[in-house]
Amino acid sequence: MNKNNDCFENILLIVTGASPQVLTETLYAIHKAEKPFPDRVIAITTESTKPHLMKGLFRDARLAQLKEQYKLPDLQMTEDDIYLIADKNGRFLDKGNSEEDQEAMADFITRTVAELTAQENTCIHASIAGGRKTMAFYLGYAMSLLGRSQDKLSHVFVNDELEFVRDFWFPTIEDHWVTGKNGQDEVNCKEGVITLAEIPFVRMRNSLDSNVIDSIINTSFCQQVSKMNQYFDKNFTLSLSVSTKSLDLLGVSIKLTPKEFAFYWWLYEEGEQGFLRSPAAYENTDNVGKYLSYYIQVSTDARIFSTFGADELAIKAGDYSDIEKGIPNDWFEQNISKINHEIETKLPVDVANRVKIDSKWENRIRRSAVNVYLTEVNVHIIEPKQAC
Repeated sequence: MNKNNDCFENILLIVTGASPQVLTETLYAIHKAEKPFPDRVIAITTESTKPHLMKGLFRDARLAQLKEQYKLPDLQMTEDDIYLIADKNGRFLDKGNSEEDQEAMADFITRTVAELTAQENTCIHASIAGGRKTMAFYLGYAMSLLGRSQDKLSHVFVNDELEFVRDFWFPTIEDHWVTGKNGQDEVNCKEGVITLAEIPFVRMRNSLDSNVIDSIINTSFCQQVSKMNQYFDKNFTLSLSVSTKSLDLLGVSIKLTPKEFAFYWWLYEEGEQGFLRSPAAYENTDNVGKYLSYYIQVSTDARIFSTFGADELAIKAGDYSDIEKGIPNDWFEQNISKINHEIETKLPVDVANRVKIDSKWENRIRRSAVNVYLTEVNVHIIEPKQAC
């Protein structure tokens, strides 16, 4: 092994996308810069880009060619060292274009770094040269959060003539001519120049409680962001953004449906006492009117008004006299359940408990209220700007 001080294993951790050449370029640059050479390479990528990596590195033998030409030390990299990004249900990401895919990507990368840095006898060299910009950001974030004194972060730069050339994998020792950019002219791979740029980064690991570090493997990226921001901001503010129908706090945005957002907003405005869910309160159509007065500010979906036999124009005018139906208990329960699920999914437990909806029994009747009053969370309603 290529020992580095007290570390027993040097690991190159790299994110890659549709241009897997960054992997061999990085290995070459590490060798030329006389940095500790990896004993093992781990590549994080998506299901759609894995074939490019497999073809270039193994079937076309670019990795073996690099090792042979420069007499590089042996290193471990097989198909098992290509980590496919998966979501919480085990589904492999294809392109990662959706918001949910981006969250899964962040979770996977951060968790991988957490697992690798939990091993005491390793040195991690993380490269952000490849993959999508968000992949590089998530890897850099994870290294700043979890990186130890022996770990490194880097990027590589290729000279302009050979950057983005499909068949350039590393500067060859002998002349090797390939088609240049956009299929124009020919360029000589021998003339490639690759620069390794080490990136200084703030290491937060030692300033955080060990319980926070230990919990990262079992929490989502959004929960981690919230936890870190809470760590430095004990007195946070919860913003209810009407235009985006989201609960925003500690750098995390929890998006709700119009029905759910209006429900949370209405229940918040009911104050610390909340809503006593008695049969009389359910049947009182004025309570329906109050809820719809918030709903109409975020959506005008006719289905919600028809659920209660309400007229949209009358609600706008503040007239609740013609509402035909009260509040169904199962409808009320479903809203609480769905809202709390979104909150608990995006936030660490202690923060979620401060802003979620709680229900308690009083003389065999439940009272539901938003917890922000009891937990003393500052709340700010952000309403849409009025047109001039």
